[in-house]
This record gives sequence, structure tokens and C-alpha cells, in this order.
Amino acid sequence: MSPSENNRSHSSFTPPKQTAPLRIQPERPTRRFWRRALRSLLWGGGVALFSFLLINLWASWRLHEELGAPIRLVQLAPPRVPDAENAAVVYLKAADALKLTDSQRDALHNDKGIARGGEAEATAEAMALSNNAQAIALTRQAAGMAACRFPVDYDAVNLAGILLPHLGKMRTLAYLIRAEALSEARSGHVEAALDDVSVLFRMSEHIAPEPMLISGLVAMAVERIGCRALADVLDTVSLTPEQAHAFVGRLAHTDWVATFQHDLDGERCFGMWAFQFVSNPIEARLLESGTPSTNIFTRMLGVVWAPLWKLDEIEYLHALQWQRAATLAPGAPAYPESIVTRDLPWYAVCTRIMLPSLARVGLRRDEMLVYRDMAQVALALNAYRTLHGRYPSHLEDAEALWGSAFPRDLYLGQPFVYRTEGDRLVLYSIGPNHKDDGGRKPPQSATSVTEREAQRQAALNGSTATQYDDIVWD
Repeated sequence: MSPSENNRSHSSFTPPKQTAPLRIQPERPTRRFWRRALRSLLWGGGVALFSFLLINLWASWRLHEELGAPIRLVQLAPPRVPDAENAAVVYLKAADALKLTDSQRDALHNDKGIARGGEAEATAEAMALSNNAQAIALTRQAAGMAACRFPVDYDAVNLAGILLPHLGKMRTLAYLIRAEALSEARSGHVEAALDDVSVLFRMSEHIAPEPMLISGLVAMAVERIGCRALADVLDTVSLTPEQAHAFVGRLAHTDWVATFQHDLDGERCFGMWAFQFVSNPIEARLLESGTPSTNIFTRMLGVVWAPLWKLDEIEYLHALQWQRAATLAPGAPAYPESIVTRDLPWYAVCTRIMLPSLARVGLRRDEMLVYRDMAQVALALNAYRTLHGRYPSHLEDAEALWGSAFPRDLYLGQPFVYRTEGDRLVLYSIGPNHKDDGGRKPPQSATSVTEREAQRQAALNGSTATQYDDIVWD
């Protein structure tokens, strides 16, 4: 390389420029806070979602273990019956044939009846009977039929929409037949009066297979109407021992213990439906007054509440099973609903709403068992009066004539309390409080069955508000 070329190469070299050192800007505190908050939120949300899924899975497993084999209401329903053989079709025709004014209806519902009612009540009942001969004949025809199934949609998707209008109609027909039985007794038609009393017992047996507590209560009420009719008929007529023995076989034969258990299975179906139909406490509250409305808010709440809702359903199953066991044996102490619900956890909202009051139903069931036993004793006492012209001084005298031991009081296993007041007999059970209250029943001033049962429950708990609850044959 020549010197000139060497000089050019040196002259073209330029040293690199000096650059300023990089300056790292510190992160702003607010940005650092939100970035950490977002990271924590994502981690927390992930942990919460995982915990939610884990708890929901655990609750689902527990619920699956508690449910066991599912039972649908339609599986508990009475078997289907062809219309030509269905007593329900004839009962409904009898109800459609009813012609009653308000005063006549009130007179029929009067517990005193023709035998002990006033002149106004007797006149109104007589008019009701003369205007409803067709309804009476149809009711008798229906009671003589073997099978009965009323038109109830047991397979409905919305069980809350099931209507039972036939229950009220059956009660009205029962009061009409009771009045007819008393009228026949006053006219001296003994066999006709007894036939009508047996019609009432058969009506109760036709209602009892329905798998609902309300149906069971109405069936008990109809049988109770039959017992009242029998009591008034026996006050009016005299039966021979043969007639009295024969009518024992025509008393109601419903197994109220088995029927009660069957109704509880139906109530379980209603409860399970409610837990499937609604999904959160808000909808459960709305269910008390009608079909709950569903909106976005309640749906979102239902998703969040799902694990607690399943645990609530488990509490319902446990509480129902506890009630079932507590009321299984007739004559067992009845526990108020408050005892069942007081230990429920805070989230058991639907359980508190849907749990039936079984103490009241258990008391009713036991009453019917007592009335049925007292009916046999009353028949024997009537037969004794027929032979001797008076009631016996002691129950043992009628028992000796009857030829077999009388049923004992359900509550203590002792004979029923018996005495006479003039030409009238007094026969009663000591009732659930296990005390002889002199034949005094719970006060009739209560305006509803629920209030009367509450007063009776107060007696069971030792309250001074009501200290008597004898079950009196009348």
C-alpha cells in the first residue's frame, strides 16, 4: 500500500460518538398497586372458584348419598280406574247435583246436628235433605264402588299447580249424608241410618290413598263426621247385640299409621320438587305466595348459592326423617315444630318453609285411632241399654255382655273413662297429656284447626293456658 493510500484510510476513520447512559424511570406507585391488586384478584378468584367447585362437588356427593332412589309423586298415586268403575266420577256428579243455600250449608256443618240442634237448624237441614235427594243417592252409589281415583294430575311438572277441589266437595257430601243418617234414625229406620254411617266411613277410605297430607287430613275429617253421626244415631236408636256386633265390621278400616307414612312420602316429593324448582332463598320466599319469578339477579344468586342450596336440601331430608321417626308410633309425644326447626343452620331457608307440621297430623291420626276404638265400646254400651233399659254402672258389665275385651285407651293402655249422667253416657280418652281432665275437650273457641292444635300442644308442654285435652265420644 502506498503512503498516500495509507493516509486516506486513516483520515476516513471517525471514532464512535459518546452516548448518554440509559436512565430507567422508576414505576409509579399507583401503577404498581393496581398491578399487584390485579394479580391478587386473579389469584383470589382462582382460589375462590376452585373452592366453590370443590364445595359444590362435595355437597352434590352428600346430597346424592342422602337422596337414595328417587320417588315421584305419580308412583305413589292410586291406580288408574276406568270411568265406569271409578267412584270418583259418581262423587263428582253428586257434588254437581248439590243444591244448598248458605243457611242450609251452615246448618249441615253444625256439629250438633238434627239430634241436638235447634228448631232452625233442624228445619234448614230438612230442607237441604229434601232438595238433595239425587246427590244423596249418587253418594251412596259411589260409596258402594270398590275403586276410586279423583282427576288429579300427579305427573305435573309444577307440583304447586296441583289442585284438589274434590276435597271440599267430599266434606260437604259427608255432612249431607250425616244429616240423612240422623234423619233416618229419628224416623226409626235403624238399618238405613247405619247404612248411611257406613257410607261416611267408606268415603273416608276412598280419599285416604291420595299421597298428600291435606288429603289424609280430609279423610280423617270425613271419618270423624262418621263417628259423630254414629254417636248421634246410637243416642237415638237401640241396637240388638247382633246388630251392634255386625256393625263393628262396617267401621272404617283405614290403616292410619300406614297412610300417614304414605302421605309423608308424598310430602317428600313436594319438598324435592321445591328444591329443584327454586334455587335460592328469594325464590323460596316467593314460593310461599305463588310461583316465583325468575330474573337475571335470582339466576345469578342461584348459581352462587348452589352449594348451600344442596346443603339446605340435606337438612330438609334429615328434618323430615327425624319428624317421621318421632311420629311413627301412635300415642308417642308430639314435638312442636319449633323443636324441629330451632337447631337448623342459617342457610336452611327452604327447609323452614317446606317442612310440614307433622305434630298436628300425628295428633289427628291418634285421635282417629281412639275414636275407632271408642266406637266399638259405644256399640256395646248401646246393646247393653237395649237389653237392660239403661246404661251399665261400670264398663266391665257391658264388656261381659259383649263377650270380648274392649279396646284400651291408646295413651296409657287402660280402659276408657266411662260414666253416666242421667240417661246419657260419657265416654272419653285421657288424651295426649295423659291426664284425666273430666271429659273436657280443648276449647272450641279457637277459630281454626291450627289454633286448636296449638292449644292442645300447649297442654302437652305444661302450659297453664290449656290444661285439658280429653278425646270425648260425641
